Amino acid sequence: MRKNQQNIQFYEDYYSKEYDFIGDEKYYNYLLSKIYLNFKKPLKILDVGCGVGALGFFLLRKNPKLKISGIDISKQGVKTAQKNGIDAKVADIGQKWPFKSGYFDLVFGQEIIEHLVNTDFFINESARVLRKDGLFIITTPN
Repeated sequence: MRKNQQNIQFYEDYYSKEYDFIGDEKYYNYLLSKIYLNFKKPLKILDVGCGVGALGFFLLRKNPKLKISGIDISKQGVKTAQKNGIDAKVADIGQKWPFKSGYFDLVFGQEIIEHLVNTDFFINESARVLRKDGLFIITTPN
């Protein structure tokens, strides 16, 4: 099995299990407390590597008018994210993303950059889909 197919299968298996969104709430509250962003207006947010859409699920609970999109390599993860109100698409984040340039107010990459071979492409695509004064947030474990 090729490396990419192994990665896809790993995430298909991982996201086929029941997911606990509640455990993420404390983390997301902490993270959002570190940035200034008016989540009361209808922002367009992209969650790169969205998995089951936990971030979007949390944000939509704060403001249901937010437009949350996501991309992930896992069909199972995307299917669950869609059930949770995320406009999620199956996509390889190492290829051009299926969004218009300058579309998003915020691009969020939560603990994915350490898994990528071509980090420059990830950063360039994030910049491409962000509006001029948009916000790009990357988190990574230390």
